[in-house]
Amino acid sequence: MTLGLKWFHLETLQSYIQEYELEHVINFYYEKLMDKKGKILELGKNQLQLLPTFMDRGLKMEGVIESDKGKEACHERCSKLNQSAKLLQAKLPNFKTGSLYDAVIVPFGVMSLTSKRVDSIKLLKNVHTHLKNTGTIIVDLSLQNEFTILQTEDVVIEKKNELIVGESKLVQIDLIEQKATYTLSVEHWNEGQISNKESKVQSYVWFGIKEFKLVLEKIGFSSVIIYADYSDNHKDLSRGKVFTFLAQK
Repeated sequence: MTLGLKWFHLETLQSYIQEYELEHVINFYYEKLMDKKGKILELGKNQLQLLPTFMDRGLKMEGVIESDKGKEACHERCSKLNQSAKLLQAKLPNFKTGSLYDAVIVPFGVMSLTSKRVDSIKLLKNVHTHLKNTGTIIVDLSLQNEFTILQTEDVVIEKKNELIVGESKLVQIDLIEQKATYTLSVEHWNEGQISNKESKVQSYVWFGIKEFKLVLEKIGFSSVIIYADYSDNHKDLSRGKVFTFLAQK
């Protein structure tokens, strides 16, 4: 995976992400979920990236998503695979499906997109409530590694006849609340002309690795395993950029 998690929540990058960024992630998640016989719930803010593919592979998937456009996009992707998904549109910290699940997955830094840390904790508690006994939570986080205001990161992607240019800029940081706010912009160029562009302001809440493990354990999760960059080697986390936590209720 070449893009950082903050780019996964831009609408104009979704086709590129689906085509080029997900294969390794899908294989990693599927390996952790393939033995689940009961229902699995994916949570998403603007997209449900894994649900259609996993339904096509035979897993019993449901989804909760905040975005109306994201819900429609997921239905369309499922329809192309001759699948029909049960989706709920709701705020993630407060969702109620009326079901218990063998696993709940919160991929691609979705948990960090809440406006307040208290909402992130509330979301984790809500996941715990929706899991069967011995059910599994899988959640992705990335470390905050930018702390200088106006610090930028540029992304340049060449895709067939298209050039994609992205810029993220850190505009606010709160070290007490552990929240960073970025401006994100993407331009799609085709034959010297801009064919599409998107810009938004997005805040992210961050946790330390050991801190988040303690948060999970305090909520009631156990047997926490941490993986780096969707690799099964969970012994060395020192060079990781994306960290996946797997734990049991």
